[in-house]
Amino acid sequence: MLIMLNACFIKPFHILSFHWANLSPLETSARAVLTADPQGSDVWLQETVRLNCKVEDSDPFTRWEYSWKKLREAEEPTPYSYTGEGSAVYILNQVVESDSAQYWCEAKAENRTIISTPYTLTVTSPPPAVLTLEPAWRTFYPSEKVTLKCDIQSQQTEWRYQWYKDGESRNSASSRSTNEFTIPALDLSHRGRYYCRGGIPGRAVSTEKSNYVTLTVDALPTVVLALQTSWTNFFNGERVTLHCDIQGGSPVWVYNWYRGEKELPVDTNKDTYEILSADQSDSGTYTCKGQHKERELYTGSSNTIKVKVSAPPPAVLTLEPAWRTFYPSEKVTLKCDIQSQQTEWIYQWYRDGESRDSAPSRSTNGFTIPALDLSHRGRYYCRGGIPGRAVSTEKSNYVTLTVDAPPPAVLTLEPA
Repeated sequence: MLIMLNACFIKPFHILSFHWANLSPLETSARAVLTADPQGSDVWLQETVRLNCKVEDSDPFTRWEYSWKKLREAEEPTPYSYTGEGSAVYILNQVVESDSAQYWCEAKAENRTIISTPYTLTVTSPPPAVLTLEPAWRTFYPSEKVTLKCDIQSQQTEWRYQWYKDGESRNSASSRSTNEFTIPALDLSHRGRYYCRGGIPGRAVSTEKSNYVTLTVDALPTVVLALQTSWTNFFNGERVTLHCDIQGGSPVWVYNWYRGEKELPVDTNKDTYEILSADQSDSGTYTCKGQHKERELYTGSSNTIKVKVSAPPPAVLTLEPAWRTFYPSEKVTLKCDIQSQQTEWIYQWYRDGESRDSAPSRSTNGFTIPALDLSHRGRYYCRGGIPGRAVSTEKSNYVTLTVDAPPPAVLTLEPA
């Protein structure tokens, strides 16, 4: 025979004590045994509790009648009586806090009454589940590791955990048995709103949903390396400036600089790498990347820029025509030849150490004297420079321009 009861909600109570002997006037070798499923006195809201009463050590032919009593604080015991044979079960479906009480059963046969030991039932709300992220970054990046931790404040140790992302289950056998859900290498597909809840194996009980935690996974910023100048071939002594732009990055990033595979020992807080006076040892392929200030996290490498630093080419000065001696009124051109693919050279001309520059002479590698006189004698050299750049060739070779007066003409008669 089965009894199924529900009760209204009240706050938990303190257990009352009373004299069970008064309810059992007759001594007997038979005893009433009360058992509960689930075992233990603490159950959660909405669970079903089965109370079973059975008389043991009794004559098998004795027909027992069972009745149930429920006692709450400041209330008279409430009887629930019925007749049954063999055993009696009392079921409380979907318990609420008002079902918290002391329960016992009485078994009667002829002139004997047996009372069970009381069972105290305490109904409480399931504890809340609290979801956190470890580490608690606001933003994560691909390849990073994150652990979602579902914390249930309860002495119950047999919890099983359920995990949800955007309302869909993300459970697995391993994730159910621990309160930690680890993603070892994040990617963009892991973005979403997560929550968890706890349950107890074999019992129809579950916590409410935990708080929601939004897992934000952003793509690593793109890194762009740029050269401040439009040229990549430099000469000794020039300034080289490279700029590293972590696009969309925030102040949490610092800068690592590389020439080839070697990291350069520079200030990582600066987004600019500057060589004040370059030489050939600064030639190479440059890249940069971002490093997170707080985490073992790096962006991808930037694009590469190949920088070449060389000595300025020599300047070679020649005379056209290449006479050893010139005379007044003759024309001569000094030609400054610089062996370089650079086409924007400007030219500087010197005689006996003094500049002989003029606007026309700077723009061409030929310095022409259309009509020589004795004042043009001297030692000449040239050098080349590049407009807008602090670069200059070394002095060219020296060329001596010799201008002599023409010899006198002597008229003779033959025969004299």
